[in-house]
Amino acid sequence: LELLPLWGLLALIVFARHRGRTLADWAPVVTRYAVRRVRRQLVWLTRPAQRPRREGLLHLPGTAASLRVVTAPD
Repeated sequence: LELLPLWGLLALIVFARHRGRTLADWAPVVTRYAVRRVRRQLVWLTRPAQRPRREGLLHLPGTAASLRVVTAPD
């Protein structure tokens, strides 16, 4: 009976959902974000040295038909 609150908390972590994911699934996402925030790595202000080149057309059905292949210059 003493461990009932602990089991309830564990059940909440495992079964409670937020935006389709359990809280246990959110833990690594939140941890990575917190580490990046502490290290001040949230903003990237760089651009590619050259524009990517279009390689070709993918002949895919449906909504994927608009996908294009691009490669980054070396």
